[in-house]
Amino acid sequence: MSTQMHSVPLPSYADLQARIDAALALHSQFRVYTECGHHHEDDDPDVIEIDEIGLACGDGFMYLICANCCTGGSREWQTEACASEHKHDGSATCWPCPTRKALTSEESQ
Repeated sequence: MSTQMHSVPLPSYADLQARIDAALALHSQFRVYTECGHHHEDDDPDVIEIDEIGLACGDGFMYLICANCCTGGSREWQTEACASEHKHDGSATCWPCPTRKALTSEESQ
């Protein structure tokens, strides 16, 4: 019985780094907010506009999730499954997600 090894060219370091960078860009932070209860002006530089909430400041920040895994790839809103089924106390895999953890040395925050 003969075992043949097929030679597969290995990608260059630059190619591997580009692939890792692309994956990290997909699996970036997505900040989840709730209503902050403050009155804000549209031109206030410290607020952001969030669909279905309106204007919110840093006081409305709740937690981080993965912009790819936990938004269903939309990068616009948190999925219902993430919002209702995951714990967001650092014990869930929402941030950093398993993909990001595999590519970096980041731990849950």
